Amino acid sequence: MLFESSNGLRAGESGPTATSIPALHDATSVRPAHEPWASHTSESKYGPIASGSVPHLSVIIPISARSLEGVGFLRDALQHLGRSTFRDFEVLVADDGSFESAAVEFLTRAAGARLVRLGKRCGPAAARNAAARHARGHILTFLDADVLVHADALDRLSRKFCENAKLDAVMGSYDRQPSANGLVSRFRNLLHSFVHHRANPKACTFWAGCGAVRKDRFQELGGFNEDFNRPAIEDVEFGLRLHEIGGSIEIDPKIQVTHRKSWTLGSMVWTDFTSRAIPWARLISRYPLPYDLNFRVSDRLSAILTAFTLPAIVFAIVLGGVAWFLPFLILCAIWLINWPLFRYLGRATNRVEALLCFPLLLIYFATCIAGLITGIALARYRRDR
Repeated sequence: MLFESSNGLRAGESGPTATSIPALHDATSVRPAHEPWASHTSESKYGPIASGSVPHLSVIIPISARSLEGVGFLRDALQHLGRSTFRDFEVLVADDGSFESAAVEFLTRAAGARLVRLGKRCGPAAARNAAARHARGHILTFLDADVLVHADALDRLSRKFCENAKLDAVMGSYDRQPSANGLVSRFRNLLHSFVHHRANPKACTFWAGCGAVRKDRFQELGGFNEDFNRPAIEDVEFGLRLHEIGGSIEIDPKIQVTHRKSWTLGSMVWTDFTSRAIPWARLISRYPLPYDLNFRVSDRLSAILTAFTLPAIVFAIVLGGVAWFLPFLILCAIWLINWPLFRYLGRATNRVEALLCFPLLLIYFATCIAGLITGIALARYRRDR
């Protein structure tokens, strides 16, 4: 597919009430840390309990909670981390200017995690970088706040690095059970899952939804590019830089998380256009498009055929008769090229829903083509000014 100053609460600021957010099961038994990034771990439910010990993994979760729904996502993400079979890790929550900052702090401390708070909303790139500066682990593991990590995911991540000393970064995948309801949500989340499941194990980009990188390599590259001041492809750009200097990056689809994000048709088009395709167009001048993930030959051919679909329909309307065979043949070709995706969707949902996803796939390809063309035009306009 074509795309896919830290402070605590201010004096006098109250925390959330018991009814304002869903509490952790044993939150009342956890004492709050004296500082958001306190180094002691005696209260942590995650990593080593010895004071001053160094965990193997530092799990970093950026969040910008605009409502209590986002806080609920964080609560569930922390609870699932607590069920991990791997135990040698710490958790840092990077609060990127949340409206519900008090609730975020309450849940973070209740879980025994450490809080790194940005003074204002700066974007996930800056939030992850801020937390990474306080991380003590040798491996930085990035998770989105709207994912639920599988119990064995951290263990698989750790073993990848232990078994291959030359490995610099590894990323996992969404599973086949996205929790959000609705056809558009299931299609968009399963599309991302499919792309990672079919990918070449040797990658040239990175994914921070569920990905890990050696801390020394991360620091060597200066972390994520903070010019991305909102969610976009800051993780992809980091992976391209890492690959450019000879870094080794792998994809392991057995390292899985459940994605909880809900999509509407409008949010899907807007995100793919403004936060995926246009930023990718800006990178093309420096990094050639990879022939993997959502840029395989089949994806490029599907996008080109999609671009010809509308003119073919107009042509058929004007001429009528046998001219209708042209758009019909184009649509059949797109379906056949993407048969592996529809088979994947059918197994994850059902055959009828897989068929209903075909128009969504056409919209996705059309959005990507439009975004790339717009991005290239904007880049040239800025260069010529």
